[in-house]
Amino acid sequence: MKQRGSHTWDTVIQYHLCPNCKRIIESRVDFVYRLGKYIKELECPYCKKEITLLQPRKVRPGPFFGSEGPVEWDWSS
Repeated sequence: MKQRGSHTWDTVIQYHLCPNCKRIIESRVDFVYRLGKYIKELECPYCKKEITLLQPRKVRPGPFFGSEGPVEWDWSS
């Protein structure tokens, strides 16, 4: 997410739903890549329970045999 202003890095603000108390938690910590997955460990400030979140992955199949892959760079422009 691109921020306005002169930040040296992007500010991370994400909102998650606590599965225990059903309240919304604001998180300023990004997911960490660990053991092949993106994981975020949070503590709910309301019910004080530990929560482990997994970032959903975007699965893209392909390219299949005989089909072209995505174009890396368009040289026509």
